[in-house]
Amino acid sequence: MYKKPKDYPDAYVARVWEGARNLPTNTLIKRETLQEIRKDIKAAGFTIRLEPAEGEDPVIVETWLR
Repeated sequence: MYKKPKDYPDAYVARVWEGARNLPTNTLIKRETLQEIRKDIKAAGFTIRLEPAEGEDPVIVETWLR
């Protein structure tokens, strides 16, 4: 999940990535608040939350897995 990425500077964005190729898809969730987007991510079945790794882009808030 990202906080105010360059392509959506006014929102939180959760992008679905294709794991095998490590590429972003065109599927995303965009919300105004962290609480709203977390609610939607959990409703979509994502249950494992990871903190950003040291050195990752500062717009990365967290990563969610199923």
